[in-house]
This record gives sequence, structure tokens and C-alpha cells, in this order.
Amino acid sequence: MRRDAREKIKAYDIRPADCRLKTASFSGGNQQKIVLAREMERDPDVLLIGQPTRGVDVGAIEFIHKRIVAMRDAGKAILLVSVEARRDPRTLRPHPGDVRRQDRRRARAGGERGRAGAADGRCRRERSRRMNPARITLVTLGVADVARAVVFYEALGWKKSSESVESTAFMIGVGIVLALWNRDDMIADGGEGDLAPGSGSMALAVNFESPEAVDAFYALAVAAGARPVKPPQKVFWGGHSGNFRDIDGHLWEVAHNPFWRLDDDGRVDLTEAP
Repeated sequence: MRRDAREKIKAYDIRPADCRLKTASFSGGNQQKIVLAREMERDPDVLLIGQPTRGVDVGAIEFIHKRIVAMRDAGKAILLVSVEARRDPRTLRPHPGDVRRQDRRRARAGGERGRAGAADGRCRRERSRRMNPARITLVTLGVADVARAVVFYEALGWKKSSESVESTAFMIGVGIVLALWNRDDMIADGGEGDLAPGSGSMALAVNFESPEAVDAFYALAVAAGARPVKPPQKVFWGGHSGNFRDIDGHLWEVAHNPFWRLDDDGRVDLTEAP
């Protein structure tokens, strides 16, 4: 039994890798992986999955989606309910036997969707032009322990968003979002190799509605004297972002997050749907 447990711990990257611990001793994200390992490794013919990646770090999300896709390709029946599925469309692709029927339906609806999509694109570009770039949508703090930092900031009145994952918590305040990011992950993503503790591990961020708006604002900042750190590019979490330092060395991120809503004034809206 312990050998089987150790194999599942390794396969699902459950941390700490100690099969003697009780499930309650693990973090929420690792508890989620324990449940998935137990259910998926039973090789069921039918699997109902609800929010399998809630509270799990980005790397684990990719792994879980791959396991779901592998089960689907093996002919298993899967009912998946997940806000993360939109980030990895492979989990939503039908079995090849269903493709022809879907293609016929798409052909009938394609013309109208194309017109609606073009109008939606024009609307997003128009909103981006209207948004005042003189704003801050996100303040990121590099923290040693995300869970501990969440407890601290909740005590100060901040509310943890359901968009949070194991390595990053998004805390909702009045008109602004505070991101508590694992400091080691922040360093790995930043492009500079290291960040000083405390205020040196802080970044200001401004979000836009399209990658093109991000590129334009980044170019504007560099032309005004900013020092490029990481040019805007597609990033691992599915968005488009870049970093620069202003003329006094303060770190900024400029980003497009396709999974977040921005209001007409460019503020991030992480409120729960009714």
C-alpha cells in the first residue's frame, strides 16, 4: 500500500512527498491532487470532475489537464465542470468521432459568429483606446509563504479571490488587486535573476484589453526613458506581459490577462458572478 502511495505521490507531484502524513496535513492544492490521484488511478469508465484545478499551482493545472485529456482519448466518459478549462482548450475538444457533426453545425453558424466576432474585436480595441493608461490595476508582492501572507492580509480586510492558485493569491481591495506571489516564482519569471527582499520584491502593474495595447504601452514607456527588463511576450499562464523599470528603478509589469474582466475605466473586476 505504501509503495502504491509513493508512486502516486511521485506521479502527481504531491508535496511534501511523505505517505505517512494525514491528508489534512497537506496544503489545499496538494489535497486536491491527492483526491485526483485516488480517483483517476482507479481507471473508471465514467468520471465526474468538479473544479479539479481550484487552488492548484500553474504547473499542476497543466498536468491535471493532460491527465484528463489522456483519459478522454482512452475512451473514458468525462463530465468536467471547471473555470480553468477555458485556459486549456484541449480539455474541451471532442472525441474525433464527433468532429464531423460539430463541423456541420459550425458551418451553419459560422457566418453569423464571424460577424459577431469582428464586432467584438472592434469593441475591445475601442475600449483600449478609451482607457487612460495613467492607472495601477495590480500591486504584486513577492512573499516567502503565500498561505501565511493571505492570513495576514485577510486580517487587514482584504478578500481572497477564487481566481487564486497555490503559488499566487489575488486579494481584492477597494478599486485595486493585491497579488501575493511566491517570491522564488516571481524571481524566475522576472528576467533579472534576483530581487531584494521587502519592497525590492514589489511590482506595480497595469492591465490592458489586448496584447497589442500592451506592446504599444511598453514601447511608450521605453521611449520615455524606462529600462527594458522583459519585452512583452506570451507567458506560461496564458496571457501576454512584459516588465520594465522606470527612471528611478521601480519595477512595472504591463499585461493582458484574457481571463480577467476590465471595467470601462480599466479596473480589474474579480468579483464573483451572482
